[in-house]
Amino acid sequence: MAPATERRLIAAAFLVYCVLATCMTAMHGMWLDELQPWCVTRDSSSLIDLYSNTRFEGHPPLWYLLLFGLSRISNDPILMQVLHVAIGICTAALVLWRAPLVWWWRVLIVFGYFFLYEYTVIARNYGLALLFLLLAADARQRIGLGWQWSLLLALAAFTHVWGIVFAGAWVVAELSEERSKKMSFIAMIIAGCCLLSFWWCIPDRPSPTGAVLGSTPLPNALARIATITTQGLVPWPDMLSDRPWNHNLLHDRSHAVSAVIGFVLLLAMFWFAPRDRSARIFLVMALFGSIALPIVGGFYSTRHYGPVIAAWLLLWWWMPAADRRSGAKPFTNALLVCQAFGGLLCVVMSMLSPPLSEAYRLPLILLDEQLEKETVVVDAYTAGPAISGYLRKPVYYTTIAGMGSFCDGGLPAYVLGDTALLEALDRLPPGNFVWCTSRPELRQQVADRMKAEVKLIGDLTQVQVPTERIMVFHVTRP
Repeated sequence: MAPATERRLIAAAFLVYCVLATCMTAMHGMWLDELQPWCVTRDSSSLIDLYSNTRFEGHPPLWYLLLFGLSRISNDPILMQVLHVAIGICTAALVLWRAPLVWWWRVLIVFGYFFLYEYTVIARNYGLALLFLLLAADARQRIGLGWQWSLLLALAAFTHVWGIVFAGAWVVAELSEERSKKMSFIAMIIAGCCLLSFWWCIPDRPSPTGAVLGSTPLPNALARIATITTQGLVPWPDMLSDRPWNHNLLHDRSHAVSAVIGFVLLLAMFWFAPRDRSARIFLVMALFGSIALPIVGGFYSTRHYGPVIAAWLLLWWWMPAADRRSGAKPFTNALLVCQAFGGLLCVVMSMLSPPLSEAYRLPLILLDEQLEKETVVVDAYTAGPAISGYLRKPVYYTTIAGMGSFCDGGLPAYVLGDTALLEALDRLPPGNFVWCTSRPELRQQVADRMKAEVKLIGDLTQVQVPTERIMVFHVTRP
């Protein structure tokens, strides 16, 4: 193909990507996982306060520091979505114009499931980790080992736990080939950053929630290694599920078939990997390290499986001319087509039935009812971040008998019983309030106890987990 034609196709692909990413993000209502970091940073008065509030978050600090700065500009969470989609667009531009791959591979990559949806539309710290890792691959391939590569890898380590895993794996892989003083010094710096970032993720005291790392029996762990590989390499949302973004078509149809496919794909990855020793070391450490995270942590969301395809793509970018067995390119062709098909399904899903938290509707409901100045009471603790995020202010939690906005891992994650909830509502300060509850069956009891009028003014879906429907009442007390 003529270079001019290729440039036009790449530019057209980038334009289509920008339109799709922006439209899908605009149609996406953020929920607990996205608005928890926003509320944490928005309501932290200083960096010291931010450090204290993030001790139970389990994530490195870079995403929180970015949001902290952004929340000083405005308390509107839409800014976070704008920042995140901009990160996704930068990642797409980097792949399309800088990756040392054939043009249609680059197009398939950016329209893949993780690049287009999970790490662009959903505002989490995964997209930032991916951007820095790809920038590091670009620096490594074009400039070699130097301060640019080192800085980008260190930044990746401060974005997400899988960024720590990849940075550590990459340094060990490079050390296996080069043990110069320069490389040893670089390795020490990056290792220090990884340790510091990992230390940040560890709570400074035991969590009162009683949450512990999962212990999975060996057969189950082996099966999960395979099924995670399948869901990471063949990320096809199950459009028949009520939550297609968190259900895989192959895995939902048969866990056994998913496990078999996963084992075959794992073997193929190691068979077709570059024969270079450092590449194989990186693949083993990055792949199994990132797969271990959802197994040990007990995570089942699809976004946790993206590092599987990321590790494979990094090897192609890092070592485009490496010695590979015949069949490596057709195998990668198939993987990228699978990724792009998953991305296409996400576009369809976003147009027909977008994963949408309706917490964004609450400010509109209150404005319509002229209740925007009244206290908002939330009895479902995990619904607080989504509601508080879109309201742009703290809410009253019955579980802690006070104002709050995010789920504090340092506090007990309990759910009040019906009697305790009614008593907590009795203790509210005088005056009317808006009651957001997952237990609408208590409506009449609240009215009788408070001798109040309890009027239904709206309902919200996908605001919290595991109970997703929240009913909104206006309580008018005498």
